[in-house]
Amino acid sequence: MVKVPPVKRTYAMSDGKMLQISRGTANAAEEDIADLTAYDPNIDMPFITHMRGRITLSDSFVKDTTVLAQQTGKTATVEQTMTNCRDHFTNSKRFIELAFPNNIPVWNEFGYNLYSAARDSQVLMIEFMQTFYTASEKYKDLLIARKYTQEKIDLSKTLHDSLLTADDAQESSKNSRPITTQERIELLNTVWADRETIASAGREVFKNNPAKRARYVAYSGGSGGEDAPTETPPAPAQ
Repeated sequence: MVKVPPVKRTYAMSDGKMLQISRGTANAAEEDIADLTAYDPNIDMPFITHMRGRITLSDSFVKDTTVLAQQTGKTATVEQTMTNCRDHFTNSKRFIELAFPNNIPVWNEFGYNLYSAARDSQVLMIEFMQTFYTASEKYKDLLIARKYTQEKIDLSKTLHDSLLTADDAQESSKNSRPITTQERIELLNTVWADRETIASAGREVFKNNPAKRARYVAYSGGSGGEDAPTETPPAPAQ
């Protein structure tokens, strides 16, 4: 399988700073639209409007840090459900062994021989809980005679279903993160490309007007990304 290299940001500043600069450039371009369009007819109001739309979408696009937080929540749900499954089995063993003393073949119908491998594996625990529930239903009359309850039998199925759902959600989140992150960076890079198209024209159009030209120059520091540091732009030359 060929590994696709990750998309990199084309700007050396934080995402927030880049969007702030891009908004300022869009505002300046709207004020100077006549001069910019005269220099480059591709830079017109529809171009500015489209750029603003991309900026708005970038603001609302889920951040990678948010996706990671969501993944952490899903992982916590899986881990808690795994704990609940282990506790349920451990608490049930007493009743199984009362109903079937020293009956290893029946114990194994409940998954005794599978539990050691399953206790730390989500996939195997899902299979284990289905095995455990099937056996509990098969022998429920004998179990209930030993004061085990139908509610506990039903809980085996509930825990199986909960773990299956939580595991699916966790895997889906893992698989979607690279796509989500890549799409967001691609969108941000497009905003910056729009900004640079306008800025390069603005610097040329207003090369003899330092005050206006300064609005089309970006100053930044850092290595880019969501938390990269930025510098305060110096004052325009007088």
